[in-house]
Amino acid sequence: MPGVLRFYTVEGEEVRPDGSEFYTAVAFCDPGDLAAGGGYRTVEFGDAAPNVLSSASFSGTDWTVEIQNGDTGVGSVVAQAICADMTP
Repeated sequence: MPGVLRFYTVEGEEVRPDGSEFYTAVAFCDPGDLAAGGGYRTVEFGDAAPNVLSSASFSGTDWTVEIQNGDTGVGSVVAQAICADMTP
């Protein structure tokens, strides 16, 4: 009978604004596992903060953070997923 063995966290790659208005950070669970939750962390924003439009799992196996590039000009975002390690 399938079930959850444990929970673990993963982080995606650090994503910086590339000049476009919107950018995306994603963290992927291991194949066969499910994203139970997630979030993000910021790097080098100082007093500024990114404009996060959404932070959710759209596929059930990842955590996606959609960011609108503001006037901060610096910093990056790292998506984080809390994954459920499913039994085979």
